[in-house]
Amino acid sequence: MKDHKRAIQGLVKVAALAYGTRGIRINAMLPGTTDTAFARPPGIPDAAWAWFKKAYGPLNVEGLERMAEPAGIARAILALTCDDSVHQTGASGPVDGGATAGRRMVAPPTN
Repeated sequence: MKDHKRAIQGLVKVAALAYGTRGIRINAMLPGTTDTAFARPPGIPDAAWAWFKKAYGPLNVEGLERMAEPAGIARAILALTCDDSVHQTGASGPVDGGATAGRRMVAPPTN
């Protein structure tokens, strides 16, 4: 796991302990690579991006073998904030399709 995500985990734990007695739950989602404008370099044609995403998944996301979509990340956040999770605080959860459970990241070959 990258150092910045470890730092977030530490901050979440400290904040959860500090604010828990006030009824405030603090958790973090640690998303993997997600199909957003941030991940997609500008100027890449749609067909080339679709090819890249298809190749990226099996190489980097050993579990689900696909890049995340923003809606999937949003649903994970909603699940954590719903009333069913009232006793969860101080947790950091990867939402990466199994990428952190598998092998290291590699770039698909270019054509």
